[in-house]
Amino acid sequence: MKKRRGGIRGEVRVSVFCPYPERVINLCAENGIGFRGLKRKGEAETEMTVSPAGAKRLRELERRGYFSVKEKGRSGAPFFLMGLRQRYALFLGLILAIGTVWTSSFYIWQIEVSGNEEIPTAVILAALREEGIKPGISAFSVDNRMLENRLVLKVPKLAWITVNVRGSTAWVIVREKIEKPVRERKSEVRAERAGVITSVVVTRGAALIRPGDTVDKGDILCESFPWEKWAEAVVKARTWRELSASMPLDCIKKRYTGAEKRRETLIFGEKRINFYLTGGNPYMNCDKITESRRLRISESGLLPLSLCAVELSEWTPSAGSLSETEAEAILKARLISRLNFDIGAGSVTATEFSKTVENGVLTLTLFAECLEEISG
Repeated sequence: MKKRRGGIRGEVRVSVFCPYPERVINLCAENGIGFRGLKRKGEAETEMTVSPAGAKRLRELERRGYFSVKEKGRSGAPFFLMGLRQRYALFLGLILAIGTVWTSSFYIWQIEVSGNEEIPTAVILAALREEGIKPGISAFSVDNRMLENRLVLKVPKLAWITVNVRGSTAWVIVREKIEKPVRERKSEVRAERAGVITSVVVTRGAALIRPGDTVDKGDILCESFPWEKWAEAVVKARTWRELSASMPLDCIKKRYTGAEKRRETLIFGEKRINFYLTGGNPYMNCDKITESRRLRISESGLLPLSLCAVELSEWTPSAGSLSETEAEAILKARLISRLNFDIGAGSVTATEFSKTVENGVLTLTLFAECLEEISG
């Protein structure tokens, strides 16, 4: 269970000495003294946690002779601030820190873009920057209606845009224009690949094939009626594809030397403060891992500070080799990915692989049976 630290109002832990502990509880209830963490320490001692006002009231009851009270400890913001009364530098630093956090909540320090698929995020951020929307601006200066009108004109593919400001984060939600596909009207539909027809759906014209027929690339599948001069059909077929890829078994591998460097940078707004003396890359070959952490006071409340750490690990190239199993697994993944890209919305019904090794080069061939649309 997480321990409490007194909170904003503060807490006082006291020991009350009275031969009748139940009398202490009754007096607290009669005088409106809230308490928690009641603990019996002995026959005449009871320990509890009360508020500063409750501790003051207990001392008043002590002077009346009901019991004796001994303070065990204090915690919370009021007592912490009282301890800073004679430490002016710390007190001033605390006031400045609170003022900085409070003031930074009125500015935008992070911009998040969502809803875009074809338009790159960098293009939207650049357009926002041209309109003055960038980290460091006042959250009250965002005119959503004016911004929407200008950006829709500036980025033609945008249908609309809205900016919602929560805390120090501006959430930019966009919607892109959906352009209606322009179909090229043709008097006939031809096969783009050879295969065995599995289904034919004609929306305009007359079909020249039926399920079970075998067609070659370029064969006419559907033609228009004389009075329409426009044919349209969706024809699916079983097709067969053959793809190959090669890879040498001898390769260059990384051998880490153990030399490492870590560089840390403090970013304030758009300014960088480096905590290292020499720049540039100290190694000819190295792995670079960058970790960035933004300082925040809540989920949407950000500070204009972020810490960036870069770790560099040196390595030297060394001659190595791959086993046939390792190389085969790599080539299989490449061929399957390429096949899925080629058939698009189609599906793979069966696959078979064959491999050959010649002069230290592994060649893998994929034979696949697919179900795909061949009418284009």
